[in-house]
Amino acid sequence: MLAILAGKLDPAAGTVSDRSEDALTDAVFGAIRHLPYRRVLGAVLAAVGVPVDPETLDRARVELWPSYQVPQLPGMRVEPDVVVTAGTTVVVFEAKYTSPFSVYPADGPAGGEPLHQLAAQYAALRTVTAARGWPDPVVVAVTVGAIRPKADLELAERSVRQLVPDVGAGRFRWLPWHRIATCLDTADGLAPHERCLADDALRFMESREVREVFHRLDLAAFEQVAAAQRTAIGQLYPQLRLFFDSFTAALQAERVDYSTPAWKGMQFAGASTSVSRPAEWARAAVGVAYWPGYWPKRPGTSSKTPSILAFFDFYDPAFEVSLTVPSPNVAVAMERWQPHAAALAHELATLHGYDVVVDNPDPTGLRVQVAAGDIHPAWLIDAFGRLTGSSRLRLRRRTELDSLTVQTARDLFLDLCAAAGRCPSLWAMTTASGQTERPFPTG
Repeated sequence: MLAILAGKLDPAAGTVSDRSEDALTDAVFGAIRHLPYRRVLGAVLAAVGVPVDPETLDRARVELWPSYQVPQLPGMRVEPDVVVTAGTTVVVFEAKYTSPFSVYPADGPAGGEPLHQLAAQYAALRTVTAARGWPDPVVVAVTVGAIRPKADLELAERSVRQLVPDVGAGRFRWLPWHRIATCLDTADGLAPHERCLADDALRFMESREVREVFHRLDLAAFEQVAAAQRTAIGQLYPQLRLFFDSFTAALQAERVDYSTPAWKGMQFAGASTSVSRPAEWARAAVGVAYWPGYWPKRPGTSSKTPSILAFFDFYDPAFEVSLTVPSPNVAVAMERWQPHAAALAHELATLHGYDVVVDNPDPTGLRVQVAAGDIHPAWLIDAFGRLTGSSRLRLRRRTELDSLTVQTARDLFLDLCAAAGRCPSLWAMTTASGQTERPFPTG
């Protein structure tokens, strides 16, 4: 609720990752805000080496997403996730889930090394505490897992001296999410309604996989994955290779080739190696990117250029072909695509059996989709506003695996080409964003 009131969960504000992070902060610190401070907040502060006497804790204030100016950086404001004020003690919590800490370019007088987010927050709150004659604030980095964010804390220690030369040592601390979970879980003497609130926060933390660190491997799940890998390597992947060999040959007869003919590589969706995103480690889809020779040329081989993806979806089993247009970034989409929204909506509405989807390569990520026949301009404009990061706009069609042959896949692909050719506004958009060059397709 607090995140919604603060505008943090607005679908148009920030990335999906940012909103997930804010929801976690809301659930955990929002609960702490309404639990007995002596039993929970005191334990959290003690975990970062900031003991506060019980009577002072009773009068503490917990603020989520307050805003402060950074006097050393004119015009800049920071918005820490949580600021706790207990008597004259001020503790700042900057909570991260999957996104990294921010860094800000340093101006000339400040020096060449970027300024760390934690340093800017310290400088802003130090101004507040100094004006009141209070001790310097403590800034706490809250992160996932059991590994201390050493590089971030060291950069914060270095960069804060560009802003506050006389800063004392040890002003930056670390607290993993699972330690906060322990404070909630072991709090004793809670009333029934308070225990209910604490347990709700713990369940939310468990759903985000931040409640606990590793204890014991699920051997049954591990063996299932191992067996699936052996099946894929020994049986399924060789069959898919034979399929794509024949499928590509059939398409080449229709003047369709690999999207980048010099690189005949497979596309693997969901193959992220990010240490903080285990849900994306799965090989969720495998396929090939193509491009018809009679379609508009694309500048270079940038990852921002469109292609037609033909792939097997392991997450939601099916064979799919989709004209995929990577995000040119939200600002470009809203400026250069929005004028074509009405015309494109009219063209898409004539396509039966197709969906329009905004998603990203992570199959577990949020997705918005609608049948092409139900498209209207407002939906498209909203979709353009969601094209952040690696998000993609896709016109797609799927078929069941039990009816799949090379011929049916070829027909599905060529039907998609014909459908896209009936949407000249789509090509006007991609040309406006520099992702394709004229002329538009004629067949």
